[in-house]
Amino acid sequence: TQMGMVIGTAAYMSPEQAKGKPVDKRADVWAFGAVFYEMLTGQRPFTGDDVSTTLARVIEREPDWDALPTRLSPVLATYLRRCLAKEPKQRVHDIADVRLAMEGAFETTFNTPSEPGVVPTLPVWQRPVSITIAVLASLAVGGFAVWSLIRPTTLPRVARFLIPLAADQAFSNPGRPLVAISPDGSHIAYQANGSLWLRPVDQLQAIQVPGTEGGSSGPFFSADGQSLGFWADGQLKRVSVSGGAPVTLAEVPASPRGPSWGPDDMILYGELDGIMQVSGASGTPALLIPVEEGERIFRPQMLPGGEWVLFTVLAAGQASWDEAQIVAESVTTGERIVLIEGGRDGRYLPTGHLVYNLNSVLFAVPFDVGARQITGGAEPLVEGVRQTRMVQNGGAHFSVSTTGSLVYVPEATGIGDALSLVWVGRDGDEERIPAPPRAYGHPRVSPDGTRVAIDIADGDNTDVWIWDLARETLTQLTFDEGVDEFPLWTPDSARVVFGSTREGGGLFWKAADNTGQVERLHEGAARPYAWAADGRLIFEQGQDIGALTMEGERTVEMLIDTAVPEFAPTLSPNGRWLAYQSDVTGDSLIYVRPFPNIADGQSRVSSDFGRTLCGRRTGVLCSIAAELMTT
Repeated sequence: TQMGMVIGTAAYMSPEQAKGKPVDKRADVWAFGAVFYEMLTGQRPFTGDDVSTTLARVIEREPDWDALPTRLSPVLATYLRRCLAKEPKQRVHDIADVRLAMEGAFETTFNTPSEPGVVPTLPVWQRPVSITIAVLASLAVGGFAVWSLIRPTTLPRVARFLIPLAADQAFSNPGRPLVAISPDGSHIAYQANGSLWLRPVDQLQAIQVPGTEGGSSGPFFSADGQSLGFWADGQLKRVSVSGGAPVTLAEVPASPRGPSWGPDDMILYGELDGIMQVSGASGTPALLIPVEEGERIFRPQMLPGGEWVLFTVLAAGQASWDEAQIVAESVTTGERIVLIEGGRDGRYLPTGHLVYNLNSVLFAVPFDVGARQITGGAEPLVEGVRQTRMVQNGGAHFSVSTTGSLVYVPEATGIGDALSLVWVGRDGDEERIPAPPRAYGHPRVSPDGTRVAIDIADGDNTDVWIWDLARETLTQLTFDEGVDEFPLWTPDSARVVFGSTREGGGLFWKAADNTGQVERLHEGAARPYAWAADGRLIFEQGQDIGALTMEGERTVEMLIDTAVPEFAPTLSPNGRWLAYQSDVTGDSLIYVRPFPNIADGQSRVSSDFGRTLCGRRTGVLCSIAAELMTT
């Protein structure tokens, strides 16, 4: 009996437990999944004659997924699979999400037709629709994975293969959409090493797109597939896929949120004010659909007929794009129809489907475009699709062609997971810090020089960690399921301030020795950047710059609040100058203002395109740049 109990316990151990590795709450998620599987099927997911055999099967084998009840919700089945993922990073991050799935929170609601029909049991990609959905490619740090389908008049065949990136390539700027496929499925574009790359699917190598070096991002194709659109230097640009120099289409100071290029040669994209449109032949962007206060818009797409726009909208107070709505809105009447509750980056396919991403799973639902109605249940297509982690952008890294192909970036590859921390001298020499390679971002050295605060992305979650330079240990500081990032030390090195999506978003701080609780300092999505001599916290919020008084009753003063974006403020060591990035001229440039008398005007520092002084992932450069501002 005791041996049977031991074997039974082993059946619920996670793979990392079975291997004797450190565990966290994700081991409990695994155990829940194992128990839930047994409740649904009447059998354990892993069994063996003894403990060693059982543990070996936990590590090596998959449960018998065919044993699940046929009437089990596809969404719930997907969550169960994610509970029992071998790799902890690919598991459900919080068991509360599974509870919501059990209650049907993530099920797609739809209008029932007057005469109900029989819902087919075949997967979406096997149904006899006009153009079958197919999955073409999966970009990863290691390469691509491609699925492709033949004509729907025959039984579809799925082909899958890998196309590795070059050894010296790594994806860049994963906060923006990384990949696009041309409408005819003949070309794949992606961003790596700060540039755009184009790979014809019938060739073995990708070519660098001329004129896209130095920070181009967000590739997207024209409807005819002959042009590639992208954003760089504060401008929306296009370049021919057959070669030639890029052509500027419009001045767009901030990176457009999910642009799409319609058959009418109009480009739609999201920005702070709402949905903008501009001609693919160049012109001045015009506001098409205004945004409501606090809303964020992503991936607008004009639906057939030219009246209704499909897009994803995140309401004020919502912290995750997985809570967003996918809607259609009329450009003539302003009527808005909610199509899907809970999902991001919805896109219409000529097959009569909408595809969208939810919790890194790609779903498809039948969609009557004329009636603007969902007409069936959601079917999971691909698990583990990488999502953007930026609060401003609700994208997932996938793109669909009109010929039945889809390219996507798998979550498992962990874009940026192999980053290392290094010291950089003024002469450019690098000295590696012996911290393990992780998905690091925004490092900040403590004022006493003993530690580095840094955010680390793990799946769709990001937390703040501390690296002790003397002890060479990495310690987790925050544990919320929201995104905690942009850490900033207090001047006495006792606390770490950070921006977070938790509790609706805001600025928070916590003791650096991990004692006490996280405390809110300021409400609203914001990022901390610097401390003034008078003790005020300088931060960025809504693409403006403010100061938070820390003594007594906390009050906020907006220092720079204009119609154009201002980013990433920092103060000179003598406290006399405030430096920041601004797009006031249409180009992204660096400016300084006297501090605290910022009303005395601004002076431009950079003569060409300039990034923030602290950069997106180069916090060490912040102090170097600031020390140059001594006059």
